[in-house]
Amino acid sequence: MQRILYIEDDDSLRGAVRLVLENAGYEVVAQPDGARLLEALSRGEEVGYHLILLDMGLPKLDGTALLLRVRERSCVPVLALSGQDDELSVIDALANGCDDYLTKPVRPALLLAKVAALLRRARFEGEGDGAKRPRVLELGNVRCGKGECRIGGVPVALTPTELELLRYYLARPDKTAPRSQLLLDVWGLPDGVESRTVDEMTRRLRRKLESAGASVSLRSVWGVGYRLEGPCEKT
Repeated sequence: MQRILYIEDDDSLRGAVRLVLENAGYEVVAQPDGARLLEALSRGEEVGYHLILLDMGLPKLDGTALLLRVRERSCVPVLALSGQDDELSVIDALANGCDDYLTKPVRPALLLAKVAALLRRARFEGEGDGAKRPRVLELGNVRCGKGECRIGGVPVALTPTELELLRYYLARPDKTAPRSQLLLDVWGLPDGVESRTVDEMTRRLRRKLESAGASVSLRSVWGVGYRLEGPCEKT
């Protein structure tokens, strides 16, 4: 059974969402704040969950601070939950390391769809041997294989969503991927559902590629989507 850590200070919402997740077959640990998680991280322990559902508006240590602490040690999928639906809030959460964003009030069907997509992605990228083993994709000095990415032979820390997005681009070099198609193929969601996720996740991936010295580049195609080009000449 897949284990989800749900951190939410609103008692009634925490109980309702927990029930939705448990009825869908997940094991849920629901907590009002991130104190226990921080204690575990400070002791050097593994996160120990398949996914974290994180309220970004926690009253003591806010969700962003907690998210940054998690990302120092783990690439566990994180689904941000927030009452803020403005563009800046979405971008900040994605830029600081969450894999997807869901606004309150929570719509159970959309919540379950996002949770399932994140867990499926993490499980696929972590597969070992056998027919389901992900094939290796390469372009320039970028190589993505079994649950990891290497640039110039050096491992690069990517979340499961970042890794799947990069693999999607690597499988289609020099081809423009429309935002609507990315949202459907990578996130498993129809067009128009918080599609800003695509833009910020691609920007985040681009920064990581550039910082690691990738010989490929992610280009914006105005009004359409994104394209992976390369390898490019280094000067």
